[in-house]
Amino acid sequence: MINKEIIKERKEQYGDAFNNIRTLWNKYIFQFREGKLLTNNDVCEMMALMKEARIRKIRKLILENKDKKRYDENNKLQQSLDDNLIDRENYRWIVSHYSEYLEL
Repeated sequence: MINKEIIKERKEQYGDAFNNIRTLWNKYIFQFREGKLLTNNDVCEMMALMKEARIRKIRKLILENKDKKRYDENNKLQQSLDDNLIDRENYRWIVSHYSEYLEL
């Protein structure tokens, strides 16, 4: 089911990050895939790049809010940053340990 409130919330958190994600993915595909079909590892790496785009946006928002007394907002941003950092590293771990990932 479509939940536009969640879509709106994510857009407020991360901005319209699709352009940044597209740029990172295109760079990856052209640099490493050279017209070959994507592998499962490629998908994991590209998901990590999506998280990287979000991390960059969140870090920018944190810097913009650094001097503002918005504890709840800044706390949410920090939690979101922490979650995305974990997700990015988990995707990168899967890339390097795919057979172990399959056994989990």
